[in-house]
Amino acid sequence: MTDEGGPKKRRSARRPSSIATTAPGGPALVICPHCKNMVPPGEFCGHCGAHLTRGVASRPHAYAAVPSEPVVHLSIVSTLFPHLPHRRGGAFRWALLAGAAAVVMLAALHLFAPATIAAVFLLPVLYALYLYEVEVYESEPWLLIGTTMVAGAILGYAFTILTGGAVARFTISGDVDSNFLVAGVVIPIVAQALMLAGPVFLYFFRSRLREPLDGLTFGAASALGFTFATTLTATWPLLAGPLVGSGSTVDWALRLLSAGL
Repeated sequence: MTDEGGPKKRRSARRPSSIATTAPGGPALVICPHCKNMVPPGEFCGHCGAHLTRGVASRPHAYAAVPSEPVVHLSIVSTLFPHLPHRRGGAFRWALLAGAAAVVMLAALHLFAPATIAAVFLLPVLYALYLYEVEVYESEPWLLIGTTMVAGAILGYAFTILTGGAVARFTISGDVDSNFLVAGVVIPIVAQALMLAGPVFLYFFRSRLREPLDGLTFGAASALGFTFATTLTATWPLLAGPLVGSGSTVDWALRLLSAGL
């Protein structure tokens, strides 16, 4: 069928993202399949930020911190250290594995006190190296980060002293329901709230530290200080005891890895 001198052209069946037009006096444009705006061609939409070449706006194939990894992906390093450059991820991964192996080896030798120290110090040391490596700030507020970690440690020590006695009393009394409620619900919620106390204080009283990266940095510092103090306080009788202990190697290794990692 013709229309005044020429056959009608078939409509293209290509995706909207591949339909290109030319702006008057400008470069070719494409239509974003997500927001339907006309934007310059490329990997991402300049208007909504979604992938132009893929049809899923939620981007499950690309984790924001490490685009080369999918969102649902078991990766300890990119989870704990999200801003670590890809080229340095291997070193931190091996350091984490070496630390975990050292804990297991010391536990296998029944050196439970040194194994506890290694487990407790592993993540704080790696996190300090991580902050130094990624250079989160041009002028890093090490004093604030250190203060946040120390504040978390003080809260963790006080929290362990207070809650340890309460749980022990419920255990001795045989009140299973109250023990479950306190140990399984109340204590974890209060612990999480105390870990956030330092970052929340900085959020309200330091207006320049309200970016998401600030929340990640100071939140992790406070949580590490808190868990560091709680673990040391809970295991202090072990640290003050004999160098070579007794007990199940597997049980101690799992408990220490859980406490440290």
